[in-house]
Amino acid sequence: MAGIHRVAHLAGLVLALALGARAAGDSFSKSFRKFTDAAPGIDVFARDPSDFAPLRRPLSEARARLAVFLGEPLARGAIVICTSLEQKDSVTETRILRMGYRWALVQLTAEAANQQMLSQIKAQTGGQVPPGMLDRLNNPSPETKAASDARLVASTVQRAASAILFTTLAPEKEFRSSRLDDPGRSPLADWLDIGLVAHAAGRSRANLRLLQERIEEAFPLEDVLTTSRPYVAPSEEGAAGGDQFVVRVSGPPPVAGGPAPATGGPVPGPGGPRTSGPISMPKDVADRMMFDAQAAAFFDYVIEKAGVDKTRAMVQWNREGKPVRDFIVGPDLLGSDLEAIEKDWQTWIKTQKAAPPPGMRIMTSPGGPSASPKTSQREAKP
Repeated sequence: MAGIHRVAHLAGLVLALALGARAAGDSFSKSFRKFTDAAPGIDVFARDPSDFAPLRRPLSEARARLAVFLGEPLARGAIVICTSLEQKDSVTETRILRMGYRWALVQLTAEAANQQMLSQIKAQTGGQVPPGMLDRLNNPSPETKAASDARLVASTVQRAASAILFTTLAPEKEFRSSRLDDPGRSPLADWLDIGLVAHAAGRSRANLRLLQERIEEAFPLEDVLTTSRPYVAPSEEGAAGGDQFVVRVSGPPPVAGGPAPATGGPVPGPGGPRTSGPISMPKDVADRMMFDAQAAAFFDYVIEKAGVDKTRAMVQWNREGKPVRDFIVGPDLLGSDLEAIEKDWQTWIKTQKAAPPPGMRIMTSPGGPSASPKTSQREAKP
């Protein structure tokens, strides 16, 4: 009798799981429509075409730029655009991958991201929302909304470019979006992964101002070309780095419209520009930003000085497992003197026009000295 009850219990569990899976599937089908080839090689699941309209051209351009250096075919993938947290709860990355895609991204709109931020704030503060923040999140100014939408597009395109790159170059490795920030999953040298993605996404100059202002603290070019990207611990969402970076503000929380301190300046926030105290950031984040800025700038420098064809040959050389440094100092690219190349590159950097950063996520802390990137020994890649 006990055995019969156990069998019945197991059967009930199986039925419940099946019904739950069906309900989740129905929820997904009701929440999203499929738009095939919204961009070449990319399907989009969204509520309405207007939800991904700003992404069509940037995604198409990013994929085309990657194809120049990687060739065809590129890995096919899908992007799910969620306009609410309820929509996000109805979809999983695994479900999309099971449809036959090599990569899949679940992306919140700016409004849904605000919902998530508010939910996180309430969870951290026991349901108490700082005065004025709720109104800023629910009623952003036109300038703030435009900036949020621009950051959404930039972030999505960069993540998609990374996904295409890694799944095309390493098709045998299982895709997880939480691993998009790990260039070690690609056979290319880390700096080349970062440079290619930045170039494809149109983000080569996102951190160029940092590099221009702190060029004397930059990593030696030899290290950028031959060592691994500085490690940054994954965030709560499972991915390190990303479109936003953490800025720690010493002293009390920044106040919108308050007086600007002598060592601070305007800092973008959910409700628009804010003033802050002295800004610092963790050393690992500062190192990562400097490395990425150097990688992106050097990739653009190679294209400008040597041309697309030779840059494509450099990428292919490294795909074959040959040290990319050897190609750079070869007779057909930039010359054999790496120190001379570095000096010319640094001069070139100072003449380039920098783009503003896409956004910052503000945190308050007791503060501390600003971390400056310093070179360190890291495991080398081919």
